[in-house]
Amino acid sequence: MICKANKTYKVTYRIPFIVSQQKLNNNFIKLNEEIIQLKSELHKRSIEYLKTKNYGVESKDVDKAVSNVLSNVIGKILLKPPSCTISPLA
Repeated sequence: MICKANKTYKVTYRIPFIVSQQKLNNNFIKLNEEIIQLKSELHKRSIEYLKTKNYGVESKDVDKAVSNVLSNVIGKILLKPPSCTISPLA
């Protein structure tokens, strides 16, 4: 609310919110694409490694393992509080 000459005007700031929301959405989309690419790469490398070692593991089991690994890593990142270290002045 802005008060001017005994009159009150309602002011809304919708445009900056929409722009920031679009940036957030774009960043989320990029992050999601990187996660999908990482998952694909990890799956591919795991299959190649298992083939060289002659393990009889099915592709669906590798999918589960890769998903579990990524879920655990993302979970740890999201739950970890930001670290802040203060070094004493010498």
